[in-house]
Amino acid sequence: MSTMSDIASYCPEWTDNERMSVMFAPMRHKELNPESWNSKILFWGSLISKWVLHNKKSCLTLEVLEKAFLRDGKSPHCLQEVVSECVKTGLVVDQARFVASIAHKGNWGGW
Repeated sequence: MSTMSDIASYCPEWTDNERMSVMFAPMRHKELNPESWNSKILFWGSLISKWVLHNKKSCLTLEVLEKAFLRDGKSPHCLQEVVSECVKTGLVVDQARFVASIAHKGNWGGW
């Protein structure tokens, strides 16, 4: 599990209580404020990418992320939506799709 100082080393906003209060809040409907919605998705997508690299992880679950991003005993309420959006955009690939993408195709041309 990451500590607050670990995450703060690659996410300076992590120590800003006001900013993180907003980022930990549930997602509002995209239609209400698309700019804010996109900002939150970009923030968490970027932080997940940095966390994966920093912790040398290639596989993760929502539960792992919730524990990794615990802050003051709370996990972000928006992670499920963020991960879903990351899958839609290709930032995160589900395990079955990844395995299928590297599976032997049966001939030399498949390599």
